[in-house]
Amino acid sequence: MTAPTATPTFAEQREQLKAELAQLQRQLHDGVDGALDRDDAAGALRFERRQAPTIKARIAELTTQLAGVDREIAEVGRIARETALAEQLRTALADAHEDYDRDRAAMERAATEFGVTVGQLRLASERVAQAEAELSRDPAVYRLALLRASATAVEWVEAHGQALATWLGREPGAELPDRAFLVRITSPRGAALVAAYDAFYGEEQPK
Repeated sequence: MTAPTATPTFAEQREQLKAELAQLQRQLHDGVDGALDRDDAAGALRFERRQAPTIKARIAELTTQLAGVDREIAEVGRIARETALAEQLRTALADAHEDYDRDRAAMERAATEFGVTVGQLRLASERVAQAEAELSRDPAVYRLALLRASATAVEWVEAHGQALATWLGREPGAELPDRAFLVRITSPRGAALVAAYDAFYGEEQPK
């Protein structure tokens, strides 16, 4: 049983076409110029009339085929490049999702730990207020002392959290924060904004 013949690749077809073209062009050159070199003008004329038309027609046919193969090779290359680029983009997207999930989980863990610390601060504020009320022997002092002890911390937490949320969810092209301006805010809120800025942007410039 005869084994099936493998279909030549576009590159192989191109080489075959180029080889046949080169052979025909040499044959055409030798048939005319070769005869003239031998001072055989009659032979050159006979070749030009009898054989050259067939050779030239075949050369034109092969040239058209070669152009078609070149277009196919270019198309295969384009598809390969687009496929490779799409794969790179899918890989980049998967990596970005992995980074996002990791950072999101880390943020939630850190926020939970921060919440624990804020809760501990509340308890400390209550102990301060209780001690001041007992020292003054006036129960009404407790509320005032608690509000006073918590006020600056509340201002700091609110400013810090609001700034981070704003920068996290800002629109593309939105106005970016100016650290030099934040530094000039002389209050717990200003200190919180600077701390939030340094934590959020680090050494990088805002993007």
